[in-house]
Amino acid sequence: YTFTATATLQLWTTTASTASAAIAPKARPGKPSVVWSRSKPKKTATALITPVAGTAYVLTAVKNGRTRTAACKAVTVKGKARWRCTITLAKGTWHLAVTPTRNGATGTPATKTYTFS
Repeated sequence: YTFTATATLQLWTTTASTASAAIAPKARPGKPSVVWSRSKPKKTATALITPVAGTAYVLTAVKNGRTRTAACKAVTVKGKARWRCTITLAKGTWHLAVTPTRNGATGTPATKTYTFS
């Protein structure tokens, strides 16, 4: 895409400016491939993500309007690169989402719901 600008005055419109440098829209990362697990006694939820190059991930948990987040870390599982996000939660039903971001663009999250008692 390129952009130009004009000014509209009371009696006339100016000629268009010189075109801007070309830019491309940011490509959104795809929905992550996630294996979910939980520990009921510890009240933790873990997301194990198959990574995509250049993509970062964050785990978000929401319950009754309260939001908690957890950072995701690069790990190796059985010789394969993965990202692991673990969060400790209180009693109740939590809605979890792993959201991918790349170059400032946010992709579709992978979601899961867990209840802890």
